[in-house]
Amino acid sequence: MTSSAVKARIRLVDGPPRKCLGCACGPDVGISYVEFILPALKGQLVGEGQTFVMDEIDELVLCEVCVRTAALRLGLRRDPRLDAEVQRLSAARDAVSAHVQEASLQQNALRERISMETPR
Repeated sequence: MTSSAVKARIRLVDGPPRKCLGCACGPDVGISYVEFILPALKGQLVGEGQTFVMDEIDELVLCEVCVRTAALRLGLRRDPRLDAEVQRLSAARDAVSAHVQEASLQQNALRERISMETPR
């Protein structure tokens, strides 16, 4: 499977969070949830003294705690150099956004001035 095909099947959950199928937590607005789009599977979720039986599963929603735990178990670690690069790029993006906003304001002011100076 190609990287783009994998990315198309994994996304952040939009809107209100859902229950995590990994640890059955949620919904918690303080954490993010990731959704994996899957071919229809059959499965079973066992939670605190109860068994929830799912007939068909076409999406797997996991909380960020479960995803981080899985990443650590796979030996994936955060790279401080990448964190610094993310911060640098975020700052550059914010600076560009500020310049674009300022240019837009100047453009609108210039249009207004031109329309006031143009004889009708």
